[in-house]
Amino acid sequence: GLGVEAYAQRVMRFSRAIRERWPGLTLYACTFWEAGDPKLLEIAGKDFNLISYHLYDDPNAFASGPRNHEATWSRYPAFIAQSPNPEVKLAVTEWNAQSTDWRTGLFCGGLLNVMERQSVVRMASPALFLRRVDATDWDNAFINHDHRGRFPAPNYVVMKLYREHFQPNRVASKTSGALDAVATVDDAGNRLVLKVVNAGNRAVDAVIRLGGGFAPRAGTAWTVRAELRERNTLDRPNRIGARAARLRVARGEFDHRFPAYSVTVLELDR
Repeated sequence: GLGVEAYAQRVMRFSRAIRERWPGLTLYACTFWEAGDPKLLEIAGKDFNLISYHLYDDPNAFASGPRNHEATWSRYPAFIAQSPNPEVKLAVTEWNAQSTDWRTGLFCGGLLNVMERQSVVRMASPALFLRRVDATDWDNAFINHDHRGRFPAPNYVVMKLYREHFQPNRVASKTSGALDAVATVDDAGNRLVLKVVNAGNRAVDAVIRLGGGFAPRAGTAWTVRAELRERNTLDRPNRIGARAARLRVARGEFDHRFPAYSVTVLELDR
């Protein structure tokens, strides 16, 4: 409610007082979104390290929401580079879609892909983490429980799958049509991971071509798919989960079907 200029003045006052006592701290400033953040950086950019985003999307935007955020964040490096502090990055310190059905799983996969592609995003953390099931106003938590048991929401299922197959080095990838993908490799260059979201209502039969001389000997696909309104429950906590299958890989090129409304992780070893 302050407006960006008055807020930026307060950022400077607080930041300088904090750093006088604790000079090594990393400081966040709240976002004023794309329209206001250039002014925030102009006034107070030297006094913080990260711009903190909070976003809670409509679950029906499971396909369009991640694309919209990517379009916005892709414009940040240009005006950050022209600011008094070209080292500023983004921290998406709350993110989610407002549901615990499969739409949230698709949104999660799409947004994680976006954040991995956009180097301006330094870090991110989802919300909510834990929710008691009778807290109906916040039906979006990753882990949901009562006094008897718990169940993972689809966003947790997808984020856990991505974490289990994380590799630190992103490599170039290109897709067409409904598919959204990120490719990463391990430090030795022997394991390639493709994280692919098909947020469309039709299966996609794709030909996967691997460049750079990467010729895999073996591979496994983990797929999570469901109808949009399906969800895990206390009685059926594993209704939505990852299913593994061996891949038929033919060195540098092979076919794979990505089901409608699915998140898939392909892991290839050479």
